Amino acid sequence: MKIVIVGAGIAGLSSYLLLRKHLPNPPLPTEQHEIIVYESHESINKLNPHDTDTGITLGATLGVMPNGLKVLQRLDEELVHDIVRNGHVVTHMRLKNSRGWTLAEMRNAGDQQPPLNCVMIQRQTFWSLIRARVPSDVLVNKKVSGVETRTEGGVTVRFADDSPDVVADLVIGADGLKSVVRKSLFKDEREDLCSPHFSGLLGVEGRIPSTLIREECPDGIACMVFGHNGFMGYSYDTTAEDAENRHLPSSAHQPGEEGFWWSTHETTEHENWLSVDIEATERELHERLGEWKDPAVQKILQSAEIKRLYPTYTTPILPTWHRGSAVLVGDAAHTLHSTSGQGSSQALEDVEALSSLLSHYLQTAYTASNRAQAPTETEAIGISAKLYENIRMPRIKHIVDSVAVQVNQKRTVSVPVSWVRYFFLWFIGKLGFMDNQAKFILDYDTQTEVEKAIKSYEETKT
Repeated sequence: MKIVIVGAGIAGLSSYLLLRKHLPNPPLPTEQHEIIVYESHESINKLNPHDTDTGITLGATLGVMPNGLKVLQRLDEELVHDIVRNGHVVTHMRLKNSRGWTLAEMRNAGDQQPPLNCVMIQRQTFWSLIRARVPSDVLVNKKVSGVETRTEGGVTVRFADDSPDVVADLVIGADGLKSVVRKSLFKDEREDLCSPHFSGLLGVEGRIPSTLIREECPDGIACMVFGHNGFMGYSYDTTAEDAENRHLPSSAHQPGEEGFWWSTHETTEHENWLSVDIEATERELHERLGEWKDPAVQKILQSAEIKRLYPTYTTPILPTWHRGSAVLVGDAAHTLHSTSGQGSSQALEDVEALSSLLSHYLQTAYTASNRAQAPTETEAIGISAKLYENIRMPRIKHIVDSVAVQVNQKRTVSVPVSWVRYFFLWFIGKLGFMDNQAKFILDYDTQTEVEKAIKSYEETKT
């Protein structure tokens, strides 16, 4: 079977690794599976974690949540150890107001023992650790211009350089926010299901010495400060070289030399975000947060230099994530608001669910005693894609709905309304609602959901 993955970001590279781990080989003399990853940016061949000149990895720091780590743990436990060594374990989120008062504290782990906590890590470093495990000869630096499903099965892949088309048995669209695969699958829809939607929020980020926030931000804590006119967070994304058990995500470790801060505020959309005046944006940051009383915020402002801009976009809810043998995963299927903190983790859940389902139904196709009743490879792909949607779409909808409330906490409001917000955060924190909501998301187990979906599907056939 020939499989084409479009996009060599986190979702695309993880798709390759999980497919290679799970897919059964077809019986001889049938040729073994061929998996190719197409990526338009030359950066796919750069392995240096500090080489940030790449169009694949946008944004500087991300949180790999416990549910995402669980997927990676099943894939390659040593990869998880490398991620933890190169990031910082965050066991709790501390919510504060602009006066520096702590409103609530939320755990970043579910009920798994030993605990799996969130790991803050620079996005490029995270990508590079995954990229290092993918053979270079399966990565092709070529821009896909479109795909077309075939009535007889399979998908035609077309290229921007007019090179010959490629016909694949399965195409996985892992090409992110501006997905070419998504555009191809929904080009005939009356409603625009492809254009990214600007949320009205712009994020900025910078680096700081970790010593700058040590008094206000203990090991394993990420502080999130809410005011009436914006938001700022600060934490660590490195771990001290001599920290004991620094490869384990079960507990907090001493931070390394660097930390980071990030801030979000309302703004209008720019045609070209690269042309944004950074100096003016820094002045606006000082004007907005200059009167905040949180001590760490004031320390950060004294030396704040913006290193990254990340305008927040989402994509429309799609009616389906597959057409024929072309399937969307990650941001290509559902670009979540960055406030969810679940972007990379949901992409990992997607690709594990899809690869596990494909593994099951291809195994059935290859080993059935009655070959006449066994599914073909094309049928196995179709069943897997449908069950993948059944598993994943309700999960994503729940996250989208829950994040809608959180996003509004970052928008500009009057001072009296901000105090209502503070009370709301304090109150739901006291009730334990935040921990319960987090556990619902963090305790999710993809393999359990896959097994339930397969069982339910098989029962409908009998």
